[in-house]
Amino acid sequence: MVGQEAINDPNPNSNQFFLAQQLAEIYADMATRDLVKDSTQKTLGMNWLPEYYANAIPQTQFIEVAVVDTVPERSEIVANELARQLIKISPSNVSEEEQIRQDFVETQLDLLQVQIEATVEEILIKSEELGDQFSAREIANVRNEIAALETKRNTLQSNYASLLAQTGKGDINAISVIEPAFAYPIETGKYMAVLTAMVVAAVLSISTAFLIEYLDDTVKPQDDAIEIFGLPKLVSLPVLDFLNDEDPLITVRSPLSPTSETFRSLRTSIQFANLDKTNRSLVVVSPNQSEGKSIIAANTAVIWAKGGNRVLLIDGDLRRPTQHKLFNLDRANGLSTMLLDYQADEHADFVGFAKQFVQSSLVPGLDVIVSGPIPPSPAELIGSKKMVDIVDKLLEIYDYIVIDAPSVLAVTDPAIISSLADSTVIVAFVNKTRRQHINETINRLRRVNANLVGIVYNGDKEQTHQVSYVETGSVQTLDTVVTDLDIDDSGLEEDIEPDWINQL
Repeated sequence: MVGQEAINDPNPNSNQFFLAQQLAEIYADMATRDLVKDSTQKTLGMNWLPEYYANAIPQTQFIEVAVVDTVPERSEIVANELARQLIKISPSNVSEEEQIRQDFVETQLDLLQVQIEATVEEILIKSEELGDQFSAREIANVRNEIAALETKRNTLQSNYASLLAQTGKGDINAISVIEPAFAYPIETGKYMAVLTAMVVAAVLSISTAFLIEYLDDTVKPQDDAIEIFGLPKLVSLPVLDFLNDEDPLITVRSPLSPTSETFRSLRTSIQFANLDKTNRSLVVVSPNQSEGKSIIAANTAVIWAKGGNRVLLIDGDLRRPTQHKLFNLDRANGLSTMLLDYQADEHADFVGFAKQFVQSSLVPGLDVIVSGPIPPSPAELIGSKKMVDIVDKLLEIYDYIVIDAPSVLAVTDPAIISSLADSTVIVAFVNKTRRQHINETINRLRRVNANLVGIVYNGDKEQTHQVSYVETGSVQTLDTVVTDLDIDDSGLEEDIEPDWINQL
């Protein structure tokens, strides 16, 4: 079997199985070539081999070796040796010296695991202590301790991942024997039946592949968005999510990268989408969860702020909030509490009222209103008159507002939020988001007269490869000259005021 890790993994992905199946076909072909045949003859001391076949079982990662011989014992020996010779030419063949090295790595992995678990426990304890602190200095001190522990945890996890890669446990290109050879009698007619079955299986596997491709309804990078959805494709982005990137804010981490430049193109496309009317508030939505809308909303807000604008990012997803994680902010006070506390007749001084809920980010010009505690009925809060009043008043203070809304097909909140904004952008994940879901999203938003400016394609692997190539070259070295985002730890002990409040 090729790639046993995919079988042992409780959450395997389709790429693992697909690659293992491709490797199985390659190894099955190599088993019939002179390299394996000659080495098998030499090891067994034979000057010939019985007739044999190696076949990759369709839609699996298994290789079946069949030896046809008049001597049952000899057929077993030849089949087992063929399997051993395949293992020898694969990366899974380990020498005695390499085995000793791997045993040492295993010991280090056990030690790192204990340290990681202990560090995670410390973080949980400190997080509980944070809720018991009252002064700004105490809160800042505990947060600094938590940040240090998280840095320690990330370092340990990075070391653990590096060592784990050396063990070969996650290797897909590894062969192992699942079932040793055994002899059984066959009839002449059965031999032909085996050949016929192999041909039929090959035809069926090819037909199945074409059928799957035909029935695939997911978004593709080469799709003509205007023709399919009636909306333009604004930009194509590489894979942006929490699983593939520990720091998804690439416009902060690597402002000169190609991906950051793509976000600048997205900003321009949005600004010129409505030349005949104001375009200062933007809602970012997606049909389903885990399609990258929150990360794209955050990076778009950063790019706007870097253009010298006063920008406010609002986490309007009151069910699965994300922005507080991206910017490492406290979620205790945010949009939900702001909506509950706001009374138009009691808060004539709106700036003073908003000051309680707005938090500054580390990006100059960018403030954030996190989600706050998750309420029992988010749709009622979002759809209230208070939300309309708050957004209108915030637009009097900020140049641009970006709202991260929930998934459209899951709840009604995003349709409500989109009706309040000047523009709405839909995020679709390549090879994951179905075209039917995008059309349903567009129909729901158009029923509330949302102004849809286009679709952002996330997860374009071609873009990911291009970004990886460029960032390993000269572009990455230019990031070292960017110093405007350096953080002074001493400033954490003081209360941080939002930029626009200081200007007032």
